[in-house]
This record gives sequence, structure tokens and C-alpha cells, in this order.
Amino acid sequence: MFATETVQAYCTQHLSSSRNMQFKIASLALALSICSAVVAIAIPDTDAVLSKRDEQNDVTTRVCRNTTLLFARGTSELTNMGGSVGPALATALRARLGASNVAVQGIDYPADVAGAVTGALSPATALGSIDCDNKIGTLLSYCPSTRIVIAGYSQGAEQVHGCLLRITQTEANSVRAAVTFGDPLQYTGFSKISSSRGKVFCNLGDLVCAGQFIIAPAHLIYTVTSIGPAVDFIAGVN
Repeated sequence: MFATETVQAYCTQHLSSSRNMQFKIASLALALSICSAVVAIAIPDTDAVLSKRDEQNDVTTRVCRNTTLLFARGTSELTNMGGSVGPALATALRARLGASNVAVQGIDYPADVAGAVTGALSPATALGSIDCDNKIGTLLSYCPSTRIVIAGYSQGAEQVHGCLLRITQTEANSVRAAVTFGDPLQYTGFSKISSSRGKVFCNLGDLVCAGQFIIAPAHLIYTVTSIGPAVDFIAGVN
């Protein structure tokens, strides 16, 4: 976690340099919320430790399956899948569709406080969005018929939105579904795919979904409330 002074310096510089740019009101308010509170979209340290258990690199190792899940973890979670929503979603999706039919790749990005600000203000330039874009290009170069599922939790949800902004329409045609959990940008929609292919899961009482960077209990229980419905949604998309 960054020191308070580091985050404050970043926010001052970033927001000052952005004064003459036009942002969507919701995204700007969200970023201001991060900077004024100096709070990350974060998982408690206990979850960060648990996240060491899992990392997925099927795209990096060029595994080709019928369906490929790309997942972006939340702030401060370790490894490229995190230790909560990511592993749970991957396990459940493999159980539903068959392990031999699903490849899984975590998005490689810092998932730090500064990235949460960038993801709120300009999701297409966020580091996770860039990595997701690159991984989709690589994936389709050796596995052109795979159906892609892009998913993310908390700050990772910002990367999902940014990734869809970056990829080409041809690449987007290979996206089976986009799914987000605890999404700070839930009202911005999903670019380049039909609304029937996108799904946001926001628990009642999750203040992150309301644009407040306060980690309430509702933000930490998506593995309990939403994994089953998310897999049902993904499996049901034609």
C-alpha cells in the first residue's frame, strides 16, 4: 500500500494536469473521491495473503480452449488472479463448462492506488486495460475461435471497461461476455459489445458501486453472492 503522502502527491499532480480535459461527471467524481479520502479499492490484508494461492497464465503459455477467461483482480490483491473473486469465478466456470474447455489468464498490472485513480478518470489508459488489450491480441493470434470472457473485481472492473474501449471491433466480436463485480464504473456501460453480453454485479450497500471509496462489508462478499449468478449468465450467452 502506498504511503498517504505518495497518494496525495499523485492525486494533486494527476488532477491538476487534467483540469482542461473533459471527463464524464461520474468518472471525475469517482476519482475525486479516491483522492480526497486517500483510500484504495482494496481487499483486507488477509485476503491479499490468501491470493498467493493462485495464478493463471494460460494465454502466456498459449493454451487454446473453447472459452478463455481473462480476469483483473482488485486493488492490493496479490498474483494476477487475486485471492477472492478471481479464483472462485475460474473454478466455477470450469466446473460448469468443463475444465478442458476453459483457459484462464490473470491480467498483469500493479493494482495499486494510483491505478485506481487512472482507471476512474481514463480507463482506456489504465495499465490493466493495456495488458488486457495485448493479451487479447496474443490470444486471437494463436486461438482465433476462442470465446473470450473478460471479468474484473473492484479496480479490476475499471480494467474491463478500459480493455473494451481499447480493443478493435473485430476483437470485440470474439468477446462472449463481460462481467464486473463491485464496479466503480457500473453506469458507463460496456463498449463494443451488445448490452446482452455485459453484466454488472453490485451488492446492496457496496459503497464502491456508489462512487464512494469506502470498503463496506458488502464489497467483500461477491464470492458468496455473485459467483453462481455470474457463471449462469456467462453460460447462457449465445
